[in-house]
Amino acid sequence: MAKEFVDILDVEVFGDFFKENSLKKPTDVQLKAIPEFVAQKNISVLAKTGSGKTFSYLLPMIQGLKFSESDKPTQKGKPRAIVLVPIKELATQVFSESKKITHHAKLRVRQALGGDKAKSLKGEMVDLLIGGPGRIKSMLNKGEISLENLEYFIIDEADQLMDMGFMTELKAIRKHFKGPVQACLFSATMGPDFNNLKSEFFSGYDFTDVTVQGAHQLISHIETFNIPLHYTEKDKMLELFIKQEAKGSGVVFVNQKGKAQEVFNLLSKTFSDKKIYVLHGDMSAAERKTTFAEFRSTKGILVSTDMAARGIDIKGLSWVLNYDLPFEAVYYVHRSGRVGRNGSFGKVFNFVTGKDQSLIKRINDAIRAQSSLKIDSIALKKNAFGGGNQPAQKKKVARRDTRPKRTPRYKKK
Repeated sequence: MAKEFVDILDVEVFGDFFKENSLKKPTDVQLKAIPEFVAQKNISVLAKTGSGKTFSYLLPMIQGLKFSESDKPTQKGKPRAIVLVPIKELATQVFSESKKITHHAKLRVRQALGGDKAKSLKGEMVDLLIGGPGRIKSMLNKGEISLENLEYFIIDEADQLMDMGFMTELKAIRKHFKGPVQACLFSATMGPDFNNLKSEFFSGYDFTDVTVQGAHQLISHIETFNIPLHYTEKDKMLELFIKQEAKGSGVVFVNQKGKAQEVFNLLSKTFSDKKIYVLHGDMSAAERKTTFAEFRSTKGILVSTDMAARGIDIKGLSWVLNYDLPFEAVYYVHRSGRVGRNGSFGKVFNFVTGKDQSLIKRINDAIRAQSSLKIDSIALKKNAFGGGNQPAQKKKVARRDTRPKRTPRYKKK
């Protein structure tokens, strides 16, 4: 089996990219996905978070664009490849990674972000366009871009796009396809609507499934610690956790936007000497972008809803704390996947109240149901601070926050 990039790619296309980034050996998902992509197959890739999925499509796609540029040169407003992602933060990350490659390959990459200050790309030279479904749909409707030269259509975190209800936007984009387009889907989990995406959006396409061992799983070098407590003790236990256990940088995950702000205010007041950040859907696009950039640069503690759970790579994170356990199994896997990336070690801590006992079972059962591979159970391994498993009182639960508010012009009609 091929063991180096030179065995699966024409590395000369990428100039000094591999040397500058000290890349020689591809990851498992890259070894499996890149040859299928280069063979011009439509692929559906399922691989664990932190496994190198982004380069699995960026590298062969950029190689393909270089090979075809003599027939389809760069033109204004006519992208030859589109990478569709569910949230702006992931779009910014993919854009940053792609710039590292296109700088050497001499291709034009553009980022299409929505919001009140969305920048028009009409008339700009573009080979690769990265953005969300709402913004891409709007650009097509306004005539800012045309898909007549489109060769590649990539959906990253495909199951989250389905979970967030973007099928209407996807179908509207598909209507603008002018000819044959190679399609690729990438995700770490396969939600219940994943196959619907293939059958409805990609009707008539035959997909080659690429599954890498560990998909649906927690990464083996992530250690899990459950902390039993009453739900009224969470804030006090959080303070103890930050003082005694939170070594290095990490993320505190909560389910609701209002709670994220409350926890942020508490930590900012209690730990004025630490860098505390907050990320949730009620923040503007500019605020989220600034917050994420600062946290990524300086590290510290990020209080976040599930907006930061999917796909986003933040190097150097040591721990994740689930202040609230997520309501869905896939979000537990993605939250945990913020640590233990690319071979590093990490810890995941869970606040577990009496009402969470059935939720833990549900999370494990759901993960097992999607994979025949052995999973890392989130059963209790260590009680970090003690505390009783007191029965929790019933409490109405608000809808979890996985995405920002969408501006009116992108609302479904």
